[in-house]
Amino acid sequence: MRADGGSTVVGLLTRVAVVGLLTIAGGVLVKTASAEPAVRSAGAAVYLGQVVAQSVQQGVRGAQAISSVPVLPGGARLLVVWSDRVPGDQPGYGCQAWYYSPAGGGTIYTTHTALTKIVAPTTPLLLAPWDTLAEGVTPIGGAAVFAKATATSVTMSFAITAQEPALISSAATSAITATGTVPCFD
Repeated sequence: MRADGGSTVVGLLTRVAVVGLLTIAGGVLVKTASAEPAVRSAGAAVYLGQVVAQSVQQGVRGAQAISSVPVLPGGARLLVVWSDRVPGDQPGYGCQAWYYSPAGGGTIYTTHTALTKIVAPTTPLLLAPWDTLAEGVTPIGGAAVFAKATATSVTMSFAITAQEPALISSAATSAITATGTVPCFD
């Protein structure tokens, strides 16, 4: 009789141990599965922030002149550069711009033109030729998303919001300065 009772206890303890291990493993799997979207979201936010920073840095590097101006109260900002390096490796000079709008959660747009003045796209009609670079953009600590730091440099300070926001703080500098009128913003 004792042997039967002992094997029953061992069988019961084995079952309890297996159920306990399965519960722990299941909990780990659930936690891992629930963390995956946050990691993806943070990764996407970092990627978008890098896309914006790289776009601005490439545009400013070859800039002959830079203008960064507030557009409307509320944080909207227009950054324009006149450069001999226009997107698409087109020959000659061109104008490139980035526009931050706080509307709808914050969006950064970009455009480029031949040598024509670029104005802030404050209406849907004016926004038509602009491409969206990133959405869910907010300034960091009250700083402007884009700011002209010196005659030849620009700073960027913004967050791409997600479950885990990505903070972007960067600068871009051009070694070239122009004299005379600048067709992009004069």
